[in-house]
Amino acid sequence: MKYLITPILFSMSLHSCKQEKNDTTSFAENIVEIPEDFIAFYEQFHIDSVYQLEHIVFPLAQKTDDSKWQKDTWQMHKPFDSQDGNFERVFDNFAGIMTETIMEKNGAFLITRRFSKIGDEYQLIYYSLENRLEGWIDKEE
Repeated sequence: MKYLITPILFSMSLHSCKQEKNDTTSFAENIVEIPEDFIAFYEQFHIDSVYQLEHIVFPLAQKTDDSKWQKDTWQMHKPFDSQDGNFERVFDNFAGIMTETIMEKNGAFLITRRFSKIGDEYQLIYYSLENRLEGWIDKEE
């Protein structure tokens, strides 16, 4: 039963977000459609290292420079952990490309991953890890 609850809660947390515009208008819905097969893929991707490596398009593009993530130096991605609310995760679905954005609450760290269906299976096609702390602290000498 625990296994069935996790996808349902995951699905519920990803499917919609409601926010009130003001007192005189109704709730506006920002719905992100998360395909059921993506949910199953996403969970398996984070618990099975062999499965994960088989579902990444190497060399994997990243945003911060011209280098690529390589299979021989890949570190397994673990399930999302908000670390007591210090990190927030948001999903977007644009034309079947699932984009996951994870941001530290103060904006210091940003992770962006994109998953796309290639053939019948989802693949990680993009991964960016940004450290935005550079330049935040001036060193006094």
